Amino acid sequence: MQQRITRSVWFLLVVMTLVAGGMLPAAADSVPAPTVTGPIPVTAEPGDSTHDYVYFTPDFDLSEYGYVEEEFFIEGLANQYSTSNAGDGIVLSSEHPYRTRIVVRRPIGQKWFNGVVLLEWQNVTAGYELDAHWAPSWEHIVQNGYAWVGVSAQRVGVHGFPPPSDNYALKAWSPARYGSLDVTVGGTITNDALCYDIYSQAAQAIRSPSGIDPMGGLRVNLVLAVGASQSAGRLSIYHNAIHPLHNVVDGFYLLVGGADLRTDLDVKVMQYLSETDLRAGPGRRMVDSDHFRSWEVAGSAHSSYASDVYRTPLVLRDFGTEVYPPDCDAPPYSRVRGYYAATM
Repeated sequence: MQQRITRSVWFLLVVMTLVAGGMLPAAADSVPAPTVTGPIPVTAEPGDSTHDYVYFTPDFDLSEYGYVEEEFFIEGLANQYSTSNAGDGIVLSSEHPYRTRIVVRRPIGQKWFNGVVLLEWQNVTAGYELDAHWAPSWEHIVQNGYAWVGVSAQRVGVHGFPPPSDNYALKAWSPARYGSLDVTVGGTITNDALCYDIYSQAAQAIRSPSGIDPMGGLRVNLVLAVGASQSAGRLSIYHNAIHPLHNVVDGFYLLVGGADLRTDLDVKVMQYLSETDLRAGPGRRMVDSDHFRSWEVAGSAHSSYASDVYRTPLVLRDFGTEVYPPDCDAPPYSRVRGYYAATM
């Protein structure tokens, strides 16, 4: 049997390889830095009916861990692309205006920051943004000095599904706070065609800020593209078609998803798959290489118990009701602690 290097050791080797000798890829000049506004003031306590606070803000005090949460609006002009798993993306049209938000949870000072930003492509499968990687991993993140940045790149998170899920999207949840956001050019582009440039420009704002610095002056060494499930699928497309054009992230982490990656790129990719994910069949598996590692955790679930424990109190606080509660006779969610492997 081929010996497999442990996940934590391989990740350490990835970081050392990227940092040593100035090997970090420079942010591409072709990706403009967006205009950043913020931090957006918070005028209400979490749970207040005005909803003038950060959507899904944690229900504990981040300052107790030496962290701060700040929200920013970013805006700019985005391209539409034709994308393929086999080659670079092709620009179809340009100059499409957008305005969206990023949420930054970071150490308050440089000495507590490990230099790595986890840039999470927010998952919207449930009809709202649920901080899919942060939820089961936040303790590891704050204990080890990572910064986490959530990017609202897709229509569903900002504008919503058809009723009733549209009530949980940013613009409907707090019109006063988020009413100015738009990733559809006034409803004329509804297929998420702008999401790739939005994500790249968010990365550019983090690694090479122009004007307001969302990282509060922290020195960023690595920006890792992180996405779970549906977002891991989007990042697979991004990896194949957009990353070769933009080169603004230093590596990828695909959580409970991702497939059909190109093998001719030298960017590092890590993947975590639960047993649920592998029920899709052997086609989900990709071959390990110098640039790709996948970890599979037997008995673990696509949607974890740890995520539910974190998220349910926030859903009840911010929505006033459970959204799509599990429907099964047995206790829902596997208790296998897959999040031990899911953390960096």
